[in-house]
Amino acid sequence: MIDLAPIIDRLSASGLFAQVGGAADYAAAASGLATGDGPFCFIVPMEVSASPPDYSGGPQVVSDTFGILMMIRPRGDAQGRMVMDVRPLSAGVSANLLGWSPAPGIDPIFMRSGGLHDFSANGLWWLDTFTCKTTIWGIP
Repeated sequence: MIDLAPIIDRLSASGLFAQVGGAADYAAAASGLATGDGPFCFIVPMEVSASPPDYSGGPQVVSDTFGILMMIRPRGDAQGRMVMDVRPLSAGVSANLLGWSPAPGIDPIFMRSGGLHDFSANGLWWLDTFTCKTTIWGIP
């Protein structure tokens, strides 16, 4: 799996979120322990898949998918209506990640999907998934 720390660092520096963290931070926030108004962002590993191996010890392409979980709390707009629009945050995440490589030897990141993850008393949780690929080599 790829190291998610550079992705956490990049989104922390973006200024989009009050808090950015990893899987352990997400577990705490999902349990209701997130403090502050947010918005919050958590980067979590999702799936690793690989192309069929070349039994001669040749290269194998590995796709590494990770999730960006965003949580916003309800807030009132100027007219007193509740607003829970995650689209600007999702677009900001995409602008920061698409086409960027988190490390040498890793292909640029591309988006796979996005959608509602949960709607709870904590707020609205949105999940965007992204993938990047790398090549690994076996022992001949």
